[in-house]
Amino acid sequence: LLGLWRGDDIRHMLLTAISVAVAVVPEGLPAVVTITLALGAQRMLKHNALIRKLPAVETLGSVTVICPDKTGTLTENRMTVVVLDVAGHELDLTEEMKGDSILATRNLGAPIESSLSLLTLGGALCNDARLVVEDNDRYHTIGDPTEGALVAAAAQLGYWKSSLDADFPRTAEVPFDSERKRMTTFHHVTNSRPDALAGLDVGSHPYLAFIKGSVDGML
Repeated sequence: LLGLWRGDDIRHMLLTAISVAVAVVPEGLPAVVTITLALGAQRMLKHNALIRKLPAVETLGSVTVICPDKTGTLTENRMTVVVLDVAGHELDLTEEMKGDSILATRNLGAPIESSLSLLTLGGALCNDARLVVEDNDRYHTIGDPTEGALVAAAAQLGYWKSSLDADFPRTAEVPFDSERKRMTTFHHVTNSRPDALAGLDVGSHPYLAFIKGSVDGML
């Protein structure tokens, strides 16, 4: 503003302002900041606090409230399906599985709604995780934690992924990616057990497709 007031050209003043702005930031600043944040992360690691992203160290000093994930994810390091809710039918799974034990048979006092069975069937088939049951009737999942939770929930309803993969062999798939935000699998159903379709009438169609993903991606 002083330069313009003195009568200098506006282009010359703009170039001068940009040059001064660049000169204010020293060349070594990015390296100094990175080293400082790395030292902070190293000190926190000694207190069993692992930082994935260095800029997080800078903001932790002003944290007043921490909102963690649900209890099972923190204490057991395992995600679990809590409730199935579809087509007006709801099923609470929290009482069906205790610790790492898994129920091979269930007795709910009433038949499971076909919509819930079909939801579980699709969640297990459109899935790359595996459920490994050990000798002491405990289990662990191999694969993505979210997909592992879906496989475990299917097992609670009596749908074991190993059996489903045999009844509905996967013929093709479209993997999950950041653009589609969903995964699609195609299965052959010609020789499958009719009762395994959970009341779904596929007619004479030899293939069945399941898709799972984020809400916005699905809509």
